[in-house]
Order: sequence, then structure tokens, then C-alpha cells
Amino acid sequence: MEGADRLLAVFGVNQVDIPCNQSAEFNSRLCYLQVANPEKPNTLVQDMIHKYGHLSVFGDWSVSLLIVGLSDECLKELMAHHEIHTSRLTSSKCMVQNDWANLVFRVFGTEQQIETQLKGLSFAMHSLQLAKEKGNFEGMTTEQVNNLVPACKVSACVATATIKDWHKFIIGRFPVSGNETLIRDLAHRLAAQFHREYPDSIFPTMEEYAKMTNKDKPN
Repeated sequence: MEGADRLLAVFGVNQVDIPCNQSAEFNSRLCYLQVANPEKPNTLVQDMIHKYGHLSVFGDWSVSLLIVGLSDECLKELMAHHEIHTSRLTSSKCMVQNDWANLVFRVFGTEQQIETQLKGLSFAMHSLQLAKEKGNFEGMTTEQVNNLVPACKVSACVATATIKDWHKFIIGRFPVSGNETLIRDLAHRLAAQFHREYPDSIFPTMEEYAKMTNKDKPN
């Protein structure tokens, strides 16, 4: 770290900033061969990153997140993005899911939408319970039975992406149009968390994300 501090000092990097911004500023100064002038305000990060959207300077700064409570559908959404590396932590064959009475369901939306979802789930679970009592599942594995239970599978995964790519993911999955509720809920949680963890970085407020479209994604 001492050697890194000396190198950052040579380029005039703001060493009281958060680490990801220091890295981005160093990359910017190295790219443009620009050494800070002590007599002028240090505005390289603000100009190149915030004003012009030069976010490739964050390419060497990755963040890994443990995301718990995902549905299978939401997990597939994460895995579909080639910029995000996803490792699933739970086994498909989950013996605890034999406990039909205590399966966990995640429902979203308005009170009326939640009520409708719960009615549908209750009907499906009742039908499956009757089928199980009648021995209709005899000879089937736990995994095969679990696949018949709608929305019951809750997973955990570790997702890794660069700061730039997390920013792009949030922009694309934040709005209502074209996105399911689960993935939007995840995007909103990520936006709030990143804005708290990386102040004055590339992650804007929730209100600003709400105004963005895919056209605002960095290249």
C-alpha cells in the first residue's frame, strides 16, 4: 500500500477520496498522461467520469454481492447478463422443501395483486398436497417433486461485476417497462446500496435512476 500511495501521489490523485474513485482517477490520469497541478482544482474525476461518462476507468474495480432470497426466475435474469459472473450457492435438491406446510413464498405488488397471488398459490399447493397423499408422486425424486411447486424455490448466489457494469444493470432493470417485479426490486435495492457505499461515485440517487433509459447506459 505504501508503494501505491507514492505512485498515486506522483500523479496527484486525491488520496482522501474513496478507493474506487482513487483507482478511477489514477486510470484517467494514466490514460491522458495528466499530472495534477497543485495550483488548480482537481476536477479530472468530475469532468471525465460524471460529465462525460468515461466509466471504463472503473473497469478494474469489481464488486461481489451475496444475494439471498432470489427466485429461480430472478437468478436466470442475473445469469443472462454476460457482464455479471454468477455462482449459485444452493442445491437444486433441497430436502427442506418436503415440508409442504412451511414453504416460503415471495409475493409483490398491491394488496389486491398479493391477495390474487396467494389464492393461486394456495390452490396449487392444496392440489399438490392431495396428489402427494394419494401417492401420485411415488417413485419421483425430491427434485422432481419440487419442480412442480410454483414459486417455492428460493436461491442464494454470489454475483460479481465491475462498478460500471452494475451501473448498467441497474439502469436497464430499474424501470417498470419490460421488467418483472422481482428483478426491479433487486435493481432498486442495488441502487440504494451502491449509492450509500460509494458516495460521490457513479451511482446516482433513486430519483435520478428513475429518469434514466437504456440510452443512458455507458458504452
